[in-house]
Amino acid sequence: MSEPTHRRRRLPLVVAAVVVVVAAAVVVLAVRPWQTVTNLPPQACWGVLTADDLRPLAGQGGGTLSAATDTTTLQPASQATKGGYHCVLSWQGGQTPRYLGSGPTIALYTAAQLRQAQALDASRGAVRSLPFGTGTGGGIIAWQASYGYSIDLAFPCTYHDSFSGQVDHGYARVSVNAAVDPGASPAPPPGHVRQADAGIVLKLAKAFTQQYPCGGVRLPASAPSIPAYPS
Repeated sequence: MSEPTHRRRRLPLVVAAVVVVVAAAVVVLAVRPWQTVTNLPPQACWGVLTADDLRPLAGQGGGTLSAATDTTTLQPASQATKGGYHCVLSWQGGQTPRYLGSGPTIALYTAAQLRQAQALDASRGAVRSLPFGTGTGGGIIAWQASYGYSIDLAFPCTYHDSFSGQVDHGYARVSVNAAVDPGASPAPPPGHVRQADAGIVLKLAKAFTQQYPCGGVRLPASAPSIPAYPS
């Protein structure tokens, strides 16, 4: 049998093998979560969060996760005591991921306001304290709440109240929720999403303490293990 005949017989097998490899590659690319985090400018979340931080929230959908902020810096500004700081997460294409949430926020509170916020969470469902570190002036307070499936980290911080004109010794509160619509009450997020939320809260808290006068705060190098949300 001539060599050209052998080549003609091998050609369909080679082509089939190539088709299988290409198809497998397409499947792998289609389900890789990193493909869904593509619109994240350097200052999307004040330059603190990266695509790696947000990928667990994006899941394995085929859309695009985007992030944007109203304030370009975490430094003291009058906006802080009005609307706070918000890194807005949005989704384009396909169905919105179940645990994306609306994006992390940072706001300044008096001690009384923070107690009210905790009481509100407790009135809506179960809450659990989380070990995120220590601090002065009342210490670090962290908790997870079952309603809306949120994680909150509050720490002592001094700020200028734009309403009273006085310097207040209160708290900065970093919050992240796992549900796009907290009122919908989806199933509690899986462990990797809870840990991602905790990591996001911690990274933003560290960045905020460096730019605001929040002395005496000692945050851990990494987020603690987050247990399942209480029911």
